[in-house]
Amino acid sequence: MILFLSYLLKVGACIVAFYLAYMALLSKETFFRLSRFVLLLSVIFSIVLPVWTITITKEIVATQEFQQNIEVSNLTEPIQFNPDSHSNNWTDILPIIGLGVYILGALLFFTRNIFGILQIYRIMRRSRCEVTADGKLFIVRKAIIPFSWFHNIIISEEDYAKNRDIIIEHEKAHMRLKHGYDLLFINLIAIFQWFNPVIWLLRKELISIHEYQADSRVINKGIDAKKYQYLLISKGTTQCISIPVVNHLCSGNFKQRIKMMLKKQSNPHNAIKVLLLIPLLAGAVSVFAKTEYVEVTPEANASENSNIAAMAQNLQKQDGFIYFVDGKEVSVDVIKTMSISDLFSYKIYKRDEAVERFGEKAKNGAVDIITRAGRDIPKPPKDSKVKRDQVLIITINSDGSYLLGKWSDHSSDDNMTNATKSNIETVIKEIIPRMKYPKDSIIVSIKFENQVSLLERFEKLPPLEDVLKNNGIKNISVQISESDSKKYQKNVLSIKINDKGVFLVNNEIVKDTNKLESVIKSQIEKLKSLSKETKITVTVQISSKTPKEATEKLKAILKEEKITKINYATKQSSKTDLISKSSESAILKFVFNNMIYPPEEKKSVDSVNFYVIVKIDSGRLIECKFHTTKEGVKVPFLSELLLYACKSGVNDVPEIKVDSEHTALKNEILRVVNKLAGLQIPEWKDKCVEFALPLRFFVR
Repeated sequence: MILFLSYLLKVGACIVAFYLAYMALLSKETFFRLSRFVLLLSVIFSIVLPVWTITITKEIVATQEFQQNIEVSNLTEPIQFNPDSHSNNWTDILPIIGLGVYILGALLFFTRNIFGILQIYRIMRRSRCEVTADGKLFIVRKAIIPFSWFHNIIISEEDYAKNRDIIIEHEKAHMRLKHGYDLLFINLIAIFQWFNPVIWLLRKELISIHEYQADSRVINKGIDAKKYQYLLISKGTTQCISIPVVNHLCSGNFKQRIKMMLKKQSNPHNAIKVLLLIPLLAGAVSVFAKTEYVEVTPEANASENSNIAAMAQNLQKQDGFIYFVDGKEVSVDVIKTMSISDLFSYKIYKRDEAVERFGEKAKNGAVDIITRAGRDIPKPPKDSKVKRDQVLIITINSDGSYLLGKWSDHSSDDNMTNATKSNIETVIKEIIPRMKYPKDSIIVSIKFENQVSLLERFEKLPPLEDVLKNNGIKNISVQISESDSKKYQKNVLSIKINDKGVFLVNNEIVKDTNKLESVIKSQIEKLKSLSKETKITVTVQISSKTPKEATEKLKAILKEEKITKINYATKQSSKTDLISKSSESAILKFVFNNMIYPPEEKKSVDSVNFYVIVKIDSGRLIECKFHTTKEGVKVPFLSELLLYACKSGVNDVPEIKVDSEHTALKNEILRVVNKLAGLQIPEWKDKCVEFALPLRFFVR
């Protein structure tokens, strides 16, 4: 709370300094664009400088007298708190009152601005609108001072009839120069700094600059200056509706605006005066700089070891007090052997500060000693916890592509990056430099899409790990779900073989068949050591596409190990093993959009079902079979697709012969499936895929 109030005062002080400098250097010049830039930049600097600070390190030499009087208070004793001593302490109450007053004032000015914006929209809603090349023109029946709001111009019917050209040209100048954004920004800062009178003077000066620029453009368009000036004076003396959050035609000081119109253009060399703001900026940076004092002990001889020993003896009295030399925890005996001449600096940490720096082990306090030999050793980090933006999450999808999460906030979909096998290294090289941590402290967490089987995960993982290691990433973790890390039954050795002949032996991946025997023997010995029983049961899971050579190799090894109890299970391929959800959606959408219901089929029957067995190899249709029931279909099913036709117009078709075999419908399905093979689906780009496409046709 106090820090926030202090920040507000620092911002206010910067605004005052920059405003006074501007008024002294540029307020009387005709460099309107430069003046506008300086004012806006001054506000931005005023907001940033109090929080953007530099640290200046200075060394101070500790005297011998100071060293000998070092004493550490008993940190284990509880601190006594006397409520009576604080009951009348107004210094604790004043910040709360100040913050309450500040929030109340900010809310009032914020409400005032919101009311003004709502008033603008209410006026536009009740006005006649004309669309122009530069925006919209709203014509109001009531008397109102003309103004613009971003790309909208609001003008009364009277002004539209009499002074339309001049007023619209003036407001178009505001629109083209984007003054609305300046005004929105300065109004927000005025809410933030409402208590500072200088911010309101700066806002008024910025509005005047806007009007100078608009006036200059109107005069340069050839409009008569005297006529324009008379219009400004006449509108300024008229009682009309005005809104405080916009630039009106009559904003600013009339006398000053007319004076600027008549004033000769300033000498371009006078613009160099803006460089005088640089010393002011440097002064603000130095004012907010932090000075860090490092205590340095003077050179001393070996006879001064008693001071170190005395300090060690004092520290030893504290219960649980620990100390470090050059970042390493040491005993009190090590400190007793040290000489002051070896000492560069030391610092005593109290309980909370010690825990923050060294962890829970330092909960009773700690001392950190830096020797002259170890002065260049980096200090331990204050916070050893892993930050959210220190972790990069990479998801491996079923199609082999990658999804890289945001490096500062993983929850936002706007900051997710897609990558493929071909460009993953390029994407990694782009992301790593944008993380604010060194490569050896960045953690990459790899996870998998649910459809990716365990065997496929170990196939897709090594290429990504190689890319990360080549780019200097050492901390790599792989997330495994509970179903992947489940415990196997006692005395049961589980072996799975995928379609490529890769083995999974109790969650241990084996790609090289020459290592399979040693892995199986190791797993069997491990199972025997965990149980008194010597008999081992082996469960083997294979698929219909598992290579025969891999199965024969496994049988030979199990026979040599004298394993007689073997249970074989053939895993049926599922839809998710073959085709991803996105590919399935693309297939069904293609069929639905291309299928044409044959007219002769509309009278054959009200509905008919087909289960079309489609086999596609490398983008080429190999086989297409028709089934009317699910019986006998042993391939994975896609989701059912409903296709319908309307009966209207069917009776107009003359002499349609009913075809119980639905030949026309089959020919249409075959035509669409032939075109389907040419669809760019990743699953059948380089391999053979077979699936069942359930189609239901009906007439309504």
